[in-house]
Amino acid sequence: MNVEIRPCIQSDFSGTFELLKQLWPDRNLDAGRLHQIFDKKLATNQFVHLIAESDGQILGYGSFSIKLNLWASGKIAYIDELVVDENSRNLGIGKKLIEELKKSALQKNCAHLELDSSHHRQLAHRFYEKLGFENRALLFSMDLQH
Repeated sequence: MNVEIRPCIQSDFSGTFELLKQLWPDRNLDAGRLHQIFDKKLATNQFVHLIAESDGQILGYGSFSIKLNLWASGKIAYIDELVVDENSRNLGIGKKLIEELKKSALQKNCAHLELDSSHHRQLAHRFYEKLGFENRALLFSMDLQH
C-alpha cells in the first residue's frame, strides 16, 4: 500500500472527524465545534497537522502544538492527536506519521516531542516506547467547563 503523508487542508476535516470518532468512541463529538477549531489551528504556524492518505482515502491523522517550556529550556512539540483508521493499523502508518511529526518539530526548532496516552491504551504505549518515547510522567487533568 502506497501511503503519502502530507499537510492537512480544510477539506480534510470530514475524513479527520471520522478518525477522531475512532480515537474517542465514548465522547459525543460536536462536528461543527471541532470543525471551527480545526480551521483555526490550520490558520496558525503554532500547530502542525498531517494526513496519511492512500488512493484519496484518509487513513491517519497526527497533529502537534508548540509550547514554549521552561523544563525543556525551549519549545516542545506536543502531539495532540494521533490516530490511524482501525482497518489500517499495523501497516506502518502510525510510524510514518510520527516520523513526519518529528521532522516538522525539528524544523520548528523544538527540543522535545511529547504526547499523552490514556492508561487503557496499552498497545499504543508499547508502540510509542518502540519508537523511542520514554514514559516519564503522569498527566493530571481538571475539567473547567462543568
